[in-house]
Parts: sequence; structure tokens; C-alpha cells
Amino acid sequence: MLMVSELVTNAVSYGDAPYELVLRVDSVEVVCMVVDAGAVRPMPMNRALDPLEEYHGLHVAPLRRDHEQLAWMSPAARCGRVRVRQYTCSRCVPWYEFCVAGWLTFVRRSTDGVTHETAWTMAAEAERVWGALLRGAAR
Repeated sequence: MLMVSELVTNAVSYGDAPYELVLRVDSVEVVCMVVDAGAVRPMPMNRALDPLEEYHGLHVAPLRRDHEQLAWMSPAARCGRVRVRQYTCSRCVPWYEFCVAGWLTFVRRSTDGVTHETAWTMAAEAERVWGALLRGAAR
């Protein structure tokens, strides 16, 4: 049920109408898909090559002493549509989101209703920042 809720919420929040929920059940597996009319397809991550998956899902590691200090800025309304590709546990404050808007990416931080963002950059730099943040090497 939670998976269906997440998929539908993401489609409604970041996709375009109409939406379609597809559910297939057989004796071996359950397949759940949500389809929207958006022109941009989500990019699946290659889990086998993603070293961050080995760290408890997406919880942020304790901060290292020699960490990189990130520049956090107020959100800029630069794009009408932002997709959240990854996020940390929302029960851990602050929580973080890896976001994509057009060809630019950035990290969003939320604490007690206050949101800040890193600079909007090309994917390689934002992925480096995201990885460092999850490993405790940046804040």
C-alpha cells in the first residue's frame, strides 16, 4: 500500500495528467506501475553500481571532522518543474533531496519548514555533493 501511495504521489506531484495505475498480480510477483503523460522519463539507477545503497538505504552518515562546508542558498524559482530523484529518510532532520530540473541538478535541504538549496549544476557535480553528503563528508 505504501509503495502504491509513493508512486501515485510522485506521478501527481511531478508528472502530467492523465495518470494510470497498473497493478498485475500472479503467483510469483506483484507488479505496480504508475504512468503519466509527462514527456520526461525517469532515469533508473543501476543499483549494482551504486555504492550509496550499501549504507542503510539513504540515511545520512555522521559528520566527519574534515567535512566540506556546502553553500546553502534560499530556493530560486528557476524552473516550473523539479523532479526529486533521491531523498533521505524524512524522519531524520534535516532531510535532503537530490533534485533534477531540466539539465541541471541540485540538493535541497529541509529543516523545520525551512528549505535551502545548493547551486544548480551539471549532474556530475551534484552527484558528487550528494555522495559526500550521504557519507558524512559534506554538510
